[in-house]
Amino acid sequence: MHSFLAISFLFFSQSHGAQEDNSHTKDLIKRLQKVESNILEVKDDLEDRVAKLEELAMIGTLRSCYEYSQYGLKTNGLYMVDPDGGLVGQEPFQVYCDFNTGATEVMHDTEVLTDVLHCHDPGCYQKNITYINGLTQEHVSMSQIVSLIELAAYCEQEIRYDCTLAPLTIDDVNYAFWEDRQGEINTYYTGSNYGTHVCDCHYDPEGCIDEQTRGNTCNCDVHLPIPSTDTGTITNTTALPVMTLFFGGLDYDLQSAAYQLGRLKCYGDKEVKIATSCAALKKKGIMTSGYYNIKPESDTHTKLVFCDMKSGTYTDVPQVDEVSNASPLGTILAWVPQPEASLTAEALPEGWLPCDGSTITKGPWTGGKTPDLNSIGAFLRGGTDDKVLEMEDDQMQDHEHEDHGHKHSCSASSSASNHHHSYYKAKNDSPDGPFCGTDNSTPCSDPDSLAYDSASTGYASVSVSTSCSTTTHSSGMGGIKSAARSGTETRPINMKVTYVMRCW
Repeated sequence: MHSFLAISFLFFSQSHGAQEDNSHTKDLIKRLQKVESNILEVKDDLEDRVAKLEELAMIGTLRSCYEYSQYGLKTNGLYMVDPDGGLVGQEPFQVYCDFNTGATEVMHDTEVLTDVLHCHDPGCYQKNITYINGLTQEHVSMSQIVSLIELAAYCEQEIRYDCTLAPLTIDDVNYAFWEDRQGEINTYYTGSNYGTHVCDCHYDPEGCIDEQTRGNTCNCDVHLPIPSTDTGTITNTTALPVMTLFFGGLDYDLQSAAYQLGRLKCYGDKEVKIATSCAALKKKGIMTSGYYNIKPESDTHTKLVFCDMKSGTYTDVPQVDEVSNASPLGTILAWVPQPEASLTAEALPEGWLPCDGSTITKGPWTGGKTPDLNSIGAFLRGGTDDKVLEMEDDQMQDHEHEDHGHKHSCSASSSASNHHHSYYKAKNDSPDGPFCGTDNSTPCSDPDSLAYDSASTGYASVSVSTSCSTTTHSSGMGGIKSAARSGTETRPINMKVTYVMRCW
């Protein structure tokens, strides 16, 4: 660069001669130094641009300025972003990245202070806001803007209103209001105070002009013939960005108003519990449609779902549950929540409900109820299709018992050996005479003259036999009397379980 100055100075000297005075020479040197400074600035700017392009070439188009900052980019300026994800959804667009504040700034066509045209009725002046691609100045798809809002930790948009005798609201008449992206009309100008008319001054320590006496929550509402200003920062992400501004109530020349709407600015990265839904996966940068295992926050089990990442936003990502088992709808199974009472009970997997008359809240049977098996302790029984869900009371089949009765028989016998008996028998006159007496043919003579001699009976034997029988009697069968084996129902050995049914 110094050689350039020397050559230039030499050329100047030769062209004008040595007679030029020193002041003219000094002026020339200053101009040459200025040229050198400009060249150095251009050189530095070109080097920065080349470095920036090299960095962008390595990382491609990201979804927000926050993501660029995570790759180490720090140079403020215009960058292409694609909030709904690369290769899906809408085309990328250019935003301004302020790495000092961390903001992704979406530009629009109403960023300069603009006068409100005079008209009488509330909201008679209308300004539609068009959000633009900084590179092409073309309209940006609202789905891209919504995607950017859904990705960010928070977003905001500033608004300013200058007024002279031009109130926003007076005597319960809203002369000014704005429309959000949902099509709702709003009269708050700071925070997320839906339904509350308020400006920044209301939260200042001094309050708004005459607020203590008039109760106004915006400066312009005091309706004074002095210039005033109201500002605010809208932070309601469900409403942003501002889509249309409305003003009115300006009848006279001494009344005036002007407005300025700031860029939509989004900061940071929304904290997301990854793998809880298809939307959560997409927010974390997974843009390929396919099957994924997720675990919803309210569930204790994972499930397989199909995620359609082609949707334009992050809150409405189509998610189709994939049947992860072979159980068709209507399957009833025996289930035990925990193997022991002291252990933590498991929750039912998604799609299963207890068979206790629970209301079905999802699927093709929404509004119906599960059969009540658990509260009455019912058993399951096979049946034909036309008998399914038919409930039967307990009963015992009709039957009779035949009792033929019974009797007992007995017998006994005894015997004795041969034996005889000896005795004395009377005889007349002498022992040698014949026996006499009533059992003999010879009567006995005078008793004083009787003689006696021994006699014996003949030998004899004895035998005895008996038999018996009872009358036939019935058994008189009765019920079971043991407390351990009796009760109010007939049942086999069993264990209680919870019946559950797959409903969606």
